[in-house]
Amino acid sequence: MTSITIKNKMVYQFVKFVVDFLMNLITLNIVDRIMSSVFIPQNVLLIAAALLALMEAAFDEQKSRKTP
Repeated sequence: MTSITIKNKMVYQFVKFVVDFLMNLITLNIVDRIMSSVFIPQNVLLIAAALLALMEAAFDEQKSRKTP
């Protein structure tokens, strides 16, 4: 089993944040396109995707602290 160093952990968290951000952005764009009755501006989509990715990272960090 290998241990994760601080540098590797930071890179891992950054890559995970970017992937989460992109997946949230794609999901929100799909929903925006499908629902013609709702219009969400692009800047709101970016902010919402970033906030969701930050919340996912925060809750993931809390979960990993509890797991031995």
